[in-house]
Amino acid sequence: MYIYIRLQNQFLAHSGQQSPLEALMRLVDLITPHACILKLEATTKDAAIEEIGSRFTDDPKTNQEIITALKEREKQGSTVISGTIMALPHSRQTLFKDFYLGIGISPGGIPTLDSQGNPQKTKLFIIIASHPSKNQLMLNIMSIFAEKIKNDPQFIERLLTAPHKDGLLKTMEPLRISTKVTLEQIIQKDYPSISPNASLVSAVSLLSEKNL
Repeated sequence: MYIYIRLQNQFLAHSGQQSPLEALMRLVDLITPHACILKLEATTKDAAIEEIGSRFTDDPKTNQEIITALKEREKQGSTVISGTIMALPHSRQTLFKDFYLGIGISPGGIPTLDSQGNPQKTKLFIIIASHPSKNQLMLNIMSIFAEKIKNDPQFIERLLTAPHKDGLLKTMEPLRISTKVTLEQIIQKDYPSISPNASLVSAVSLLSEKNL
């Protein structure tokens, strides 16, 4: 049995073994929309974590667990990237049942200290909380934003000046995240089916409709 995964306009054949395959997914599909805040009210880093983290779910207890874990991680060392306007608060905990990604923007900047203890104003907060099994996904996301903050000032400026949440998400829409999937995960997905007698046009329309 072979499974074909389209990846960057190529088709990869994979035998029925459980070694992982690399696939790409849209970063915006991982973001919790309600946890995107264009104008943070917070005036401290901890308050920014609380403001964003409190919006991840409808369950206050879960949100507080996330916030507490993120603050504990910050005590180990600041996640503010030196010489930039960005912080990447993050935490990996087995108690997290989902992947949480939120974004907060402080137009005027929040006074913070970087990992070296140097003061700087942080305007962009990318907050991530996940189960340890999603560690590589978390690292990939952090790597993308770290690269953008260093090498793509126009992208960061578009994020900071987005007029509304949809504009912010549209700016990030082209970003793709590398992820690993196994054959078992692919088989378990609920893929749409189509009649063997259906036309090619119908098949293409279905693929487009389902974003496949």
